[in-house]
Amino acid sequence: MAKKLANSDAVEQGVEAAIQEIVASAGLKVLEIEATADTLAITLEDPSGNVDAEDLETVTPQISEVLDTLELLDRSYPKSYNLEISSPGLERVLKTQDHFRRFMGSKVTIRTREKVDGERRFLGWIALVGEDEVEIAMDSPVSTKRISIALNNIERARSVFEWQGGEKKVNNPPKGSKKK
Repeated sequence: MAKKLANSDAVEQGVEAAIQEIVASAGLKVLEIEATADTLAITLEDPSGNVDAEDLETVTPQISEVLDTLELLDRSYPKSYNLEISSPGLERVLKTQDHFRRFMGSKVTIRTREKVDGERRFLGWIALVGEDEVEIAMDSPVSTKRISIALNNIERARSVFEWQGGEKKVNNPPKGSKKK
């Protein structure tokens, strides 16, 4: 994982405020902004949870132009930085209560800041989302074994994409075959 920028929270909030109008006018919304020592990564999505390449091609030059005028970025990145504007992909970062609600019933992986029941890493399904916590079903989506994790204790959370349709078939040559 890349090293966070010293003032990453301020940069991320400043960038979001600066690009909000451009993003909204394209029918998109900001899913995540991450400022690291050498990269500013912006993840966008549309209301259906996706974004196509044409949308990104449209907003990228506009966003880049606005960011070129931000003094906050000039102070934060004295040399240069890489700008990455992308769609979220199959596995989504979950940060807010709204993110967790949207993926209710989905498989997730969570790393906490402090231990919960002696552990910091969890893999399970989102069973319930409250005002200040999320409840994870541990063994299956309907499991009775559940762990409650405070939202402010979640260091990192991501949905887990699982292929439907079983195991991948591999065409191995028959035994004794000279094909390899």
